[in-house]
Amino acid sequence: MIGMILSNRITNESEVLIPLTIPSPTVLPFPDFPTPSPFFDWVLVWQILIALDATQNIAQMASQSDLFSYATDANISEISYPGDPTLPMHDSSSRSSRSIIKDWDAVSQAVRSHWVLSARTGQATGWFWAHGYDVQARSKGNESGPHTWLCCHCVQHGVPRPKAYVSSNTRNIEGHLSKAHNIFHPDPSKATRYMQERPPNQLTLHDLAAKKRKRDDFHDELVTRFDKTTFQRHIFQWITDANLSFRVPEHKGLQKVFQYLNPLVHETSANLTHETVRVRIIDEFNTYKSRVIHALSRSPSQVHIAFDGWTSRNRHSFFSINAFFLDEDTFQPRKIVLGLPNVAIAHTGENISAAIMEVLDDFGLIASNKVGCIILDNAASNEGAVEAIGHKLQWQNPASRRIRCFGHILHLVAKALLFIKDSNTLEDLDADDFTEWTKRGPVGKLHNLVVWVNRSNKATAILRKIQDEDPDKSYPGTLDVVLDNGTRWLSQYYMIERAIKLRRYLEELIDITIQSSRKFQRPRSTRTQPPSQLPRCLEEANLLSDADWDALSWFRDILRMFDSCLLRLEGDCQLRVRKGGVEAQYGIIWQVAVAYEFLLSTLEKAKTEATHRVEPSYYSSCVNSAWAKLNKYYTKLDETPIYYAATVLHPGIQWSFLTKAYGEKEEWLFAARQLIQKLWEEEYRDLPAQWEISSSNLPAAVRAREYNPFDSFQDELISSTRHGHDEATDELERWLSTKQDIYTTYHNPLEYWSAKRFEYPRVAKMAIDILSVPAMASEGERTRIYLHLHVAYIYLSTLQIMTKHLHLST
Repeated sequence: MIGMILSNRITNESEVLIPLTIPSPTVLPFPDFPTPSPFFDWVLVWQILIALDATQNIAQMASQSDLFSYATDANISEISYPGDPTLPMHDSSSRSSRSIIKDWDAVSQAVRSHWVLSARTGQATGWFWAHGYDVQARSKGNESGPHTWLCCHCVQHGVPRPKAYVSSNTRNIEGHLSKAHNIFHPDPSKATRYMQERPPNQLTLHDLAAKKRKRDDFHDELVTRFDKTTFQRHIFQWITDANLSFRVPEHKGLQKVFQYLNPLVHETSANLTHETVRVRIIDEFNTYKSRVIHALSRSPSQVHIAFDGWTSRNRHSFFSINAFFLDEDTFQPRKIVLGLPNVAIAHTGENISAAIMEVLDDFGLIASNKVGCIILDNAASNEGAVEAIGHKLQWQNPASRRIRCFGHILHLVAKALLFIKDSNTLEDLDADDFTEWTKRGPVGKLHNLVVWVNRSNKATAILRKIQDEDPDKSYPGTLDVVLDNGTRWLSQYYMIERAIKLRRYLEELIDITIQSSRKFQRPRSTRTQPPSQLPRCLEEANLLSDADWDALSWFRDILRMFDSCLLRLEGDCQLRVRKGGVEAQYGIIWQVAVAYEFLLSTLEKAKTEATHRVEPSYYSSCVNSAWAKLNKYYTKLDETPIYYAATVLHPGIQWSFLTKAYGEKEEWLFAARQLIQKLWEEEYRDLPAQWEISSSNLPAAVRAREYNPFDSFQDELISSTRHGHDEATDELERWLSTKQDIYTTYHNPLEYWSAKRFEYPRVAKMAIDILSVPAMASEGERTRIYLHLHVAYIYLSTLQIMTKHLHLST
């Protein structure tokens, strides 16, 4: 390739070039080129010079300005390029001898400053002299350059650097005339040697010019479209939403990606530093905070609060304060983190309430009287916190607004089933306390086994290998054991379920480990390595027997019903696409009372089954313990009438559930009616008739298609005939007397009340306040898991709140 280029560009060392000594290629300086044009001859020449042997000196060069002589756009129409497929039809002799004005005095001073007419006495011969001046390069002193041919056509067209060649270099002269000016040798046989077929990938000047225009247009478009502020906002929101380190934007690899995608990121100094991110978090928090305050104040429902506390690894005591409310435009439930105050003092009810009230006041919820219910777990300090908050908010009965987290209750009942009287101390029990766990029956033995497998890399590897070698297993890949813990709801159920699925592999693992341990129990004199100590969980007395596995299976079947209930109530009430592509809402308050009945029914069946098992007293004790724990909290529903009102205000239920569930206990049904009536009369019946809410475009909730035992129980319990009222004396009774046959429990009740809010304004207000309450306080736990607990708490708090604010604004 280089040879072909050299044959066309530099075939004779006598060509007039710039006086320049080429140094080593590694330090070769790049000359100061003139403003480039679409022609790239100077680049090609420079590459060729580098490719040549740089140790030789290229002597006899003309001025530096002539090395990179090229044609400009002024003579594009006169230039022909190599590779034109056909030679233009012309009279070679006439073309080569056409009249050319060669008045040296008419040549521009810029050209004459570099050249003088030749002082030779003889006449120059050759057909090309009719198209060029016979000149010599100007030089200092008396020395003069070699005789040179200077192109008349380049001079005539005003080319700033007209082509010049040593007069003896006829091939380059003829090549220039043919390629640049379409002038050929008078002899046609010699003229064709300058014609070359252009490679398919070689662009013409017009192609280069077109590409350059497109490139310039694209660059202009990028400049126009790129907005530094918007770019930085997207990067900042990404860091916040993904909970990334503030130093991520400083990573050189990421900055190279930005530079590749758009060089303007670097040119405009748009890259962020960690200090910039820190400052922007504070600024953006204040910006989004005003939007949150506006959204909360405009919500058609009350704002319900859930908070939960924990201590981080660097000893900061956080309280995650979450708000739940309805969106003004869509009537859909929304949630947001309001604050993460650090309560460094004792966690008494008064101290907790002070931190909560400060955040609520900061968001204008106290002044606007928008605080609704408080969703909490059953921690002892929460009782005092609710009383203190209720007193400051001037609630007549704070306990009536306290919603007990149903997930926490479900967790307590499950522990009572598995561990009977020791369930209350289970959360404080160390996972490594082998002796205490062994005392807790089959579940305790399984816990010790799972702890060993989970912490032993060797045991885990063997367990996976055994599964890999089994061609009959019913699942792809391999499974590991699941370790229970004291905080995850129903964690023992998930541990038991996985262990039963892996039972034969676990038993084979136990056999392999025991056999391996026995191999090293040889006389001390023949021992080559220390004996392998057998884990305590694999000792004979601590192994799971067939009876233990049978008990675990029985517990698993009961807890499976608990899990089906948890799956329906563990949510934030928001409509989402669920498994199978269907839309559903989980965690709705009206399902809590139904869930209590479902769990009681499950335990009643288990109590009957327990009498037919091998050790009926043990199993009956387990069921009775769970039943007592569940009934303890079921009776507390009377303290909070919202639970009953939520079922009645569902258009697909009304009084059906309570009538059927309490049909045999008229006093219970009467008490429930009284509680609902009291709530209606004290807080909603006398509200102003006018309250305007913007129109809603709610999508209808779609029934979840997958089977769930809790759904089947719910359908059967609510399928009875609804009771109407003959005479409607107020708005609530008027609505209750209207049958809502077209609605089912799988319709979105908030959509219904969005449409009915003008017909029943006060009942609608009561309904949306109640039906927007979540059944569980799980958001605080999600917040804790989401956070990196070792981060400085000020920025951590702001970052987490900003994340939720960003989600709210989208």
